[in-house]
Amino acid sequence: MTFIGTKKRTRVGFWNIRTMLEASRLSQALKEMKNYKLDLLGLSEMKWPGSGELLTATGEQLLYSGRADEEKHEYGFGLILSKAMRKSLTLWIA
Repeated sequence: MTFIGTKKRTRVGFWNIRTMLEASRLSQALKEMKNYKLDLLGLSEMKWPGSGELLTATGEQLLYSGRADEEKHEYGFGLILSKAMRKSLTLWIA
């Protein structure tokens, strides 16, 4: 079992993904996260409306927040947490 804490380095990355409106973009982000062995990946300009969370099929958790206007796909950010990092999350208010 892996714990996020003082004995393990937490690897964090950031990516201006420009848009995640295409279906393949999430799988591409997850693939790059795995390639770089990241625990947390910050995504800017996701362009998803509203806010919420999504659990991927492989166990990572995506937290996102975007523009409240459902018609405009602008701005927004997201965080992808690895399985181990998910266990460390105590609160997420969408």
